[in-house]
Amino acid sequence: NRLRQILEDCVRIVADPLIVAAGGRHPKIKLMETVLPFLERMGADLDCKAVRIHTARRGMMRQLAGRDYQETEIVFRKDL
Repeated sequence: NRLRQILEDCVRIVADPLIVAAGGRHPKIKLMETVLPFLERMGADLDCKAVRIHTARRGMMRQLAGRDYQETEIVFRKDL
């Protein structure tokens, strides 16, 4: 599977997968209930110790906190 190969290659470079863009709408699929557990299992299968997620959405921050994610970093950005 191509996605798995890409993730395996990335894990060789970094210890924790980083989710920086996730979104979309599907009437039968919920990101937090379906996609996130899948990515977590895939990371665990690849011997990752953690998953990192960057988000600016407060609602997602609350949902992640309810799923045992902790705030561990703050990201700054400057427009040029």
